[in-house]
Amino acid sequence: MSLDRPCTGDPLLVSIKLMLESLIDRDWGPVLNRLTEDIEHMRQRTTAGQQIYRDDPVKVAINRIFNAERIIFEWDKLVILGCSAGGDVALRQLFEHISYPHLPIIIAMHHSPKFEFMAGFKLANGLFQLPTVVQTDMAIKSGEVYFVPGDHTLGYHLTNNAFSLSPVSGNTRFRPVIDQVFATTGIRFGNQVGGAILSGMQYDGAKGLKDIFLNHGEVVIQAPDTAMFANMPQSAMSMVPTARVLSPQLMAAWINNLTRDHVRARSYSPAPVLA
Repeated sequence: MSLDRPCTGDPLLVSIKLMLESLIDRDWGPVLNRLTEDIEHMRQRTTAGQQIYRDDPVKVAINRIFNAERIIFEWDKLVILGCSAGGDVALRQLFEHISYPHLPIIIAMHHSPKFEFMAGFKLANGLFQLPTVVQTDMAIKSGEVYFVPGDHTLGYHLTNNAFSLSPVSGNTRFRPVIDQVFATTGIRFGNQVGGAILSGMQYDGAKGLKDIFLNHGEVVIQAPDTAMFANMPQSAMSMVPTARVLSPQLMAAWINNLTRDHVRARSYSPAPVLA
């Protein structure tokens, strides 16, 4: 099989190639080359200032191209990031090294209830993506970046992969409460969760990260010497001493590896047409 142009150096596309070959024995080179051409076109539009994406354009391109082949790609992992003061800097550093398409990424960052986090993140392939503010009943999709609002408590539906929100009750110093967000996510999704604590003051998120760990999720912590405020990472390290401690760049590599390792190819047949 010949993989020309940028496809050869993209670990995710190489993984897709191997999955496709195990699913159906044929030459997938021309199909994957069409995909890399689409990705390059998207990159050029972004560089020219013509497009900032909310949906994952590469995932959309993959599904469009492989729909004709009756193949669908799915991911069975999500990542949740907790941060506070200095978290905006850490997030920008992190996303600069994340590639498309990626797992669902949920951001729980302390903020005032009226704050709207709508800054676009530049990703490793030169594309930009805007986060989506979580709403109740919103489906959790791969390739999306979600931002947890500060005036609600985050939950999940038990029967499908969707968010469930309820208004905050009582007074709390931090919103959203990262411990609650992490614990709820760990209990709901277990070993499908990757949790990470980034820059911030105080200690919120440390106990929640331990809850993810105890529910068999993967946990990482930003290296304190790379964080603008080291308190939250240090508190998390005390609570989960076995967690890996990574720079934002290496944390992005961790997310990219999860994306590559947890993509699944599934063949399907078209639904029968009823007479």
